[in-house]
Amino acid sequence: MHGPASTSRVIAFVDEATASVGGVPNTYLLAAAICSIEAAADLSASMLALKPTAARKLHWRDIPKRSRLRAVALDELDTADARFVVVVHHALSGERLERRRRLCMERLVQELTVRDVSEIVAESRGAADDQRDIDHFLAMRSRQVPGSRIRITHEAGPTNPALWAADIVAGAVASDLTMPAANSSRLSALTIVRTRP
Repeated sequence: MHGPASTSRVIAFVDEATASVGGVPNTYLLAAAICSIEAAADLSASMLALKPTAARKLHWRDIPKRSRLRAVALDELDTADARFVVVVHHALSGERLERRRRLCMERLVQELTVRDVSEIVAESRGAADDQRDIDHFLAMRSRQVPGSRIRITHEAGPTNPALWAADIVAGAVASDLTMPAANSSRLSALTIVRTRP
């Protein structure tokens, strides 16, 4: 059965991806791998077991398209005690990356709050960008955006294999948007939402 138990603290591991739809790099995605604190260790272990020896982390973009590892990673996630949410934003012309991220994050926290998530661990993009996330959460709280009370922290991708789960999911959905290949259909506990119709 997918999904964390309601009696446990629920955490979301979050990572981003981009996609070129119609040959234009106009799509931004935020993916969350959601599980209980107790299940996070198993999620990390399953991702770590798949990491190529020479790699710093398991990263969708670094896995060759024809490699079985992509399918194996998705199948591993499908059996994990976790759920997955991906927010997709098709950007307007000239829209800056940070605005794309903010729009996705505002939609994501609403999805996470109805799934009882109390904490987000996002992959660090560097001190300045991480602070922008924190400032954005403070701004959302002042506007009383639903879900903005969720706590957010950042960790370096190579240090937390649970973040790799979010990367794999984000990468699979991004790949399907670019060139339909039904990667993400391997995940039965996946919800995809969009920031606009």
